[in-house]
Parts: sequence; C-alpha cells; structure tokens
Amino acid sequence: MIISKATTQRNYAMGINQGYLQTQSNIVTLKERWTQSLASLPTDVKNDINSRLNAVIKLFQRRHPTITSFSDPDFRMCKAIPVLMSWLCLDTTIQRVLNINHVLSILENFAVYQVMPIQVYRADPADLRASFDPRHEHWASWDGQHTAIALWIIATMIFKEDPDNIMIPVVEYDMRNAIERRTTFINNNSGVNKLGLSHYDLTSQMVFGVKLNGANDPTWVDVANKQDVLATYELFFTDSKRYDDHQPGAFTRVKDVMWNTHIDTLENVCVYMDQMLTYQSRAVNTKEFPIIENFFKMARAGGIDYTEEEIRSLADVCWTLFKGDFDEAGAYWAQVGEAYTNWHVDHYANWDEDERPGIRLNKDVPQGLTFFWFQLKHSWKNLDGNQMKLPRLNISTQFRPNTKDLF
Repeated sequence: MIISKATTQRNYAMGINQGYLQTQSNIVTLKERWTQSLASLPTDVKNDINSRLNAVIKLFQRRHPTITSFSDPDFRMCKAIPVLMSWLCLDTTIQRVLNINHVLSILENFAVYQVMPIQVYRADPADLRASFDPRHEHWASWDGQHTAIALWIIATMIFKEDPDNIMIPVVEYDMRNAIERRTTFINNNSGVNKLGLSHYDLTSQMVFGVKLNGANDPTWVDVANKQDVLATYELFFTDSKRYDDHQPGAFTRVKDVMWNTHIDTLENVCVYMDQMLTYQSRAVNTKEFPIIENFFKMARAGGIDYTEEEIRSLADVCWTLFKGDFDEAGAYWAQVGEAYTNWHVDHYANWDEDERPGIRLNKDVPQGLTFFWFQLKHSWKNLDGNQMKLPRLNISTQFRPNTKDLF
C-alpha cells in the first residue's frame, strides 16, 4: 500500500473523518439532536425543512383536532408490559406466512440482548377458540411472530421449560379494530413508518463499532481500515441525505467504495482523486469512480502495482485531455459517444439494415472503461516518453475505438 498524504487540505473532509475518532459515546438530548441537525444544513435546505415542518404541524392539527396533549385518552400510545408466554397468541390473518427458515436463522444467530419486544394487542375474547383459557386475557401478536416462535423453541425444545412459567416482553398497542392493526403492520414493514438503514448508515455503524467499541468482526475492520485510507487523503464517504455530497472529496457510492473494493485498489483511487482535486475542488463523480476503480482492479488482477507518482501522472493525463470530467453530460462521455457511434457504423457497415442492431451507448463500465484503456494506451507516457504499462483489457464488449476518435 502507498499510504501517503493529501496534497491539498480539505477542511470539510477532515472534520467528517475526525468525527470517527471519538473516544466515548456522544449523548445528546432530543432537542439538541434536532436543533444541531437542522443547523448543519445549507440555508436553502433549512428553509425548506422549516416550511415543511410548519405544514406538517398544521396537517397534524387538522387530522387530530380534539387531541391537545399526551395525557388525552385518545392519544393511544403503546405500552411495554411483561406477559406469560402461554398467554401470547398470533393473528394469522394479519401476520405474514411463517418463514421457518427465518426462524432458524434467528436461532443460528441468536443474541439475547437483541431480542425486541413482541408487538401485540389485547385479543377480543370473541375471537378466541374454546381451548383458550377464559380466566385470563390473551395478547395477539400483530408483528414479531418470528421472534416469538424462536423464543418458544428456546423455551420448550432447548430449556425444556413450561410456557406457563416464562415471562416475555411485549408492547401492547391500543388498536380498536382490525383495520388499524393491518394498516400499522403494512406501514411498519414497508418502509412507511420505519426508515431502513442505508449503506451509509451501515458503514458508519461499522466504523464506529471498530474505532469506538473495539469490534473485531473482519468485515467491520476492513471497512474501518478503508475509512482510514480515505482520511489519509482527506476524502470521505457520505450520502445525499446529509446534503454534503457536493463537498470536495465526497464519495457517494458507499457500497462500492467501502464494501466491494479491495483496500489496495481503493488507495489507488484515492491517490488519483487527491491529484485530480489539486486541479479542481469537487466531489467524486458517480460515473467517475467505476471507471477509475475498475481500471485499477484490472491492474491488480494483472499483477501491476503502480507507484504513487505513476497514479498521479494518470490523473494529470485525464486533466489535460478532458479536465477529468466524467459527468454524465460532460466531455468524457461525449467523446465516448462519438467514438462508439463511429465504431458502430464501421462495424456493422456490411449488415442488412433490418438486421443491424441499434446504437445503444450505455454510460457505464463496458464502454466507458474500454475507451479509457485505449485512450491511456495512446496518451499515457512515462518519464522517458514510452507508453505506460497497461493491464490486459478483460471487458466483454466488441467496441474498439478508432485512434482518430480519441482525445
């Protein structure tokens, strides 16, 4: 690995990366979390958020005109209670089909501290069969059946215990009809009420887990090491929801950058980007990373280990030829399009018109990296003026640009 350092200072990236070096948890109040998050946004975004917030408040008041406080009886919050396992039942008309393999997966990866309370409602006695003991109430699970079944297997098949003697945690929801239960189940399991973790969220968790909490999971450690590489070159990974994806050195293809790329390949990309950013202070273009990353991946597969100076010279060539502009509407793809169109015309010149395939320029790796490879073969020279060593082009495409169609 190269492990040099950034050639230009990028203060925003430095601040983001320093945030992963905290030595203890950062505990804040709910008010602090809201106000600090809002304050960090660009002014125009902040104004939009405040406008939307005012509209949401008015919408809430219109939809709930009689509710004015948390203590109002109609403000039906759920409540946590312990119940006997034998008193827990399932509403199969609301729950999805039991996925037995998922239950087994829960057991294979079981960690008791991860068990979430079963979400229930107080079952209507009229819905219970005669076999249910009428002397006490029952709670029907409307969500969490896989966890409940896993706990039941642990109790009855592993610990050999009686469900009549086991208390499990549930959250009781004050739902007054089946429509409320069904709607809540759908919304909670389709991303309406609960926001899933993005690749950015998962990656941040891994980095904090290693650096703050000492986690040693190999995947997490690999991700944390990649974050160190980014920090070395004052680059950072982010997500559009942070509203900082325009900042110099920002990578937004988080899964590709932090999960799928070998750390040595990533460092090559970082050296390239560090040099490119000496010419132009900008974020990493989403069409740029796949081309540069896959070029260095080919090199690594072919046993070619470029030096830092060689990688920086590659960036210099890209700047000289097309200002390193890989934007979808930029100079690079315009030239690729011209080269591909001319190749297509020549390649299919002898085909019957009704059998000739249409011109389909996909601004992606097969066509974009093929053009890149031929461009480098034509333009990338070492200090002696000789062609730089290139990896074998192992892309499945017939496209071969003509020299006259290169930059």
